[in-house]
Amino acid sequence: MGRQYLPQSPISPHDGPMTPRAAAHPPGDLDPLIHEAARLAIVAALAQCRWATFGFLLQTTQLSRGNMSTHIARLVQAGYIEEEKEIIGRRPRTEYTLSQRGRTAYQAYCQAWQQLTGGGPD
Repeated sequence: MGRQYLPQSPISPHDGPMTPRAAAHPPGDLDPLIHEAARLAIVAALAQCRWATFGFLLQTTQLSRGNMSTHIARLVQAGYIEEEKEIIGRRPRTEYTLSQRGRTAYQAYCQAWQQLTGGGPD
């Protein structure tokens, strides 16, 4: 059946605790790991779904497969996203979700952006 791709529901109990790195940026300081445009697009897309496939993220972000793989690997290594791999009828399927650490870092990034830009496009 596969996963449902719906707007984000409450945080999963599988998300780990927030670590100091996710909270290491003072107010107004943009997390450099998220601030890179491709990774920002990936994290922003994942913030809107429970799980997303590699193909969905490729289509949403318009990145090449190589770029997507590289940026996702950095986000997985940092603990910002989690991945789940499975084989479905001889075909690999990789899905991603934003971890609690990643969600916290993204929320802090959005708050810092609001502070730096004066709150919006007004």
